[in-house]
Amino acid sequence: MNLENIIQLLLNPSFSDSFLILKFVFVLFSLLLTGFIIFALIKTDWLHQLMIWDWMEFLTYKFHGLAVINKKWAKIKEKSRTSGAEARLAIIEADALLDRTLKRMGFKAENLKQRLEVLTPDILENLEQVQKAHAIRLNIVRDPSYHLDLASAHQVLDVYEKALKNLQVL
Repeated sequence: MNLENIIQLLLNPSFSDSFLILKFVFVLFSLLLTGFIIFALIKTDWLHQLMIWDWMEFLTYKFHGLAVINKKWAKIKEKSRTSGAEARLAIIEADALLDRTLKRMGFKAENLKQRLEVLTPDILENLEQVQKAHAIRLNIVRDPSYHLDLASAHQVLDVYEKALKNLQVL
């Protein structure tokens, strides 16, 4: 078969009808995949993270989740005012908030202790105090009978607050 015979075969009207069905199937498949992509972009926040959050952070010079962190910190402070047990729980939540914040800022490690080891005093001024506060948090979690009075709990929470302010998220 030469090139002319192949072209004649492809241009044959009976053969073109077969291609029409195949074209229809591929167009339908393409529309289905395009619809799925649009659906996935609408249902997930990937597009927001990719474009809108980055532009907001760039234009405002502030971390995107700032309002959420401020609300969580207000709840932690409110919880710490009631009793010693609630203050211990507030310390655990403050530690988790700092951990999530550092993780979101790009400090990759398995836990907060390892993230704190990566940090320098240039990044976090009260690094040693935060490490001590984290050790107190570990004592609270590991030993349910660990005694911590309300004044000490407030000092620990002040350390976390200063750390979050140093990171410019409060």
